[in-house]
Amino acid sequence: MNDAQLLERLHRADAYASGTTLPEVVWTADLALREIERRTTMSDQTTETRRPAAETPGGPLPPTTRLRDTDRNRRRWLVGLAAAAVVLVVGLLAALLPSGGDPVPPVTTDAPTTTEAPTTTEAPASTTSTTTTTEPPSIDPVEAEALALQFYADLNGGDLDSAFGVFAEDASFGFRFPGSTMETYTRNRQYEIFAWNVGQGSEYEDPACSVETPGDPIVLLCVATLYDAPGRVADIGGVPIEARVTIGEAGVIGYLETYTGQDFNTASARFDMWMDEAHPGVLGEIDFLAWSGRDEARTDGEEMARYAALWQTFLTENGCGDPRFTCP
Repeated sequence: MNDAQLLERLHRADAYASGTTLPEVVWTADLALREIERRTTMSDQTTETRRPAAETPGGPLPPTTRLRDTDRNRRRWLVGLAAAAVVLVVGLLAALLPSGGDPVPPVTTDAPTTTEAPTTTEAPASTTSTTTTTEPPSIDPVEAEALALQFYADLNGGDLDSAFGVFAEDASFGFRFPGSTMETYTRNRQYEIFAWNVGQGSEYEDPACSVETPGDPIVLLCVATLYDAPGRVADIGGVPIEARVTIGEAGVIGYLETYTGQDFNTASARFDMWMDEAHPGVLGEIDFLAWSGRDEARTDGEEMARYAALWQTFLTENGCGDPRFTCP
């Protein structure tokens, strides 16, 4: 194999230059250098056996000497070229073949795909203000009715302190008699009226209450029939009443009672006539609003009940024969 063939073989083994698959036998750097060195030695030996004639002083070099120098230079150039080629091949092989022997994955030049997050469009803030309507507080109707009915039950039972305890400190009171305007009373005067009624045994029969105006305060309409001591003796019936009971958080804050039928003066007219005949001057001392103070009001009421019982005895003993006192 001559030098040209060797170079051609090295060129063919250069994968980078030819772009072809490496052959089965690859000239390594060591083999190529050894082959070139072998040929160089052989050439030197051939040149030495053909030693040229003596040089003519001052004359040109013999052709053989010039040929030998040219061959040496050419061989040196070939050795350098071969070494460079081998280094290039080895470098390419080292770069292309990883240590594990697996082929290097192809280099992709495509830019990585970027997935953009979907754009979320926020709803604009509402500029419409919402007005919250707060319902006014309300008194429980069931509890209000129970409170009013308990008030009448305490009066009928004679428990004045419990009955009057349902009223607030600033409660208002009033009464309206048939054909008259509303009369208002102070808290203390109202207590005295209740005391006088309790003293003579007055009673609210069949009280019943219903809601007239809900809310806070709540207004109840209560109806009942009120009896006093003379009326029971004469058996002429009681006085129907309507009471508007206003109840707030502090208790009963308003009590307005109206007589819707005959008043007590009409119902007890015969009793008053008998009192004037049998006990002159007494009725004026124990009658309605004749007292002075709470204690005297209750005592006057009790006296009314005692005189009513005397009248009942008189009617029974006389058999109702006195024309001045019509029997019931």
